[in-house]
Amino acid sequence: MKIDDALQARCAQAAQALLGRLEDARLVVIATEDGFDVASAGRDGAEPARLAAMTSSIAAIAEAAGREVALGEVNSFVVEAQGGYLVLRPCRSAGVRLVLAALTGRQGLLGLVMHAVAEAARGLEAA
Repeated sequence: MKIDDALQARCAQAAQALLGRLEDARLVVIATEDGFDVASAGRDGAEPARLAAMTSSIAAIAEAAGREVALGEVNSFVVEAQGGYLVLRPCRSAGVRLVLAALTGRQGLLGLVMHAVAEAARGLEAA
């Protein structure tokens, strides 16, 4: 799928803004639903293409699980691990289905991370 320059620029701006907003963020990736990195911002040499590919698979599993147990459309999903959180949220911008992913340490409050990711996704949807 071809991502136009305007959408790529909006995604890059959103990724950088979200990284700056989350005090313990390591990496923010905005990927297409099929796992291609549209934009990213990170610290500590994180690998955005690798996370973009994983978000696609995780999103597909979460959406299938939501359907199977009749929860409806998935708003967000979280991987909580000893070393931190991976918060993902699907969104749509300029007709393109995207997944926004934020990888953080455990210093930040999970609820605040989820809220910031949701706001970033809503910002992309409104653009």
